[in-house]
Amino acid sequence: SALSKLAQSLENRLSMAIADRYMDERRMADALMDYNGLYDQKKLKEMNDNGRSKVFVKLSRMKANVADSQITDILFSTTEVNFDMKPTPVPDLVVDGPDQPIVIGARTFKKPDGTVVTGKDLNLRAGEMAQEACDKMFRQIKDQLVECNYEAEARRAIRDACKIGTGVLKGPVVKAEQRRTFTKNPTTGKQETIYETVYTPVTTYVFAGDFFPDMSASR
Repeated sequence: SALSKLAQSLENRLSMAIADRYMDERRMADALMDYNGLYDQKKLKEMNDNGRSKVFVKLSRMKANVADSQITDILFSTTEVNFDMKPTPVPDLVVDGPDQPIVIGARTFKKPDGTVVTGKDLNLRAGEMAQEACDKMFRQIKDQLVECNYEAEARRAIRDACKIGTGVLKGPVVKAEQRRTFTKNPTTGKQETIYETVYTPVTTYVFAGDFFPDMSASR
């Protein structure tokens, strides 16, 4: 059936992804053992047979922790955000003919001081409007990042990247959730419950061991 063919296709792709990821998986496992100060079984057997010391100097842990702290301090400063926004140099609101008076029909628009409003004046106002819109979008994005716990999730991914060389952060993806609000019915005067669907961006941490990328992708 079509469902069986789909299941077989997905299973084949998963098997291929697991096989293609083997070398990276070994690298991450070796890095984690270095971080935790553990020898692999082959090395440990050699040391036991030769009567050598099993002391493991945890230099990897120290360097990984330092890198984790430095990267986190740079990306998530307590005094500033790690992104910025600016309006385009020439927003779509710009009016052609900046020195020409603005005339609609037979009416010529004037400023409060009596001077004629020109395209240049409108362009200046358009730039102000573009900056205002940009500032509002900046605050909106900042609020959404806070609500989806972006900083904490990103810190976990950075931690993995320093420990095993790979950190995975998924997102932003759109999440739909039901929110409940209360409003007063103007007819009955009673409080009523209203449910609405709200779509918000979400960013989540993914453990690298659970991530199976398509290693055959060219870009």
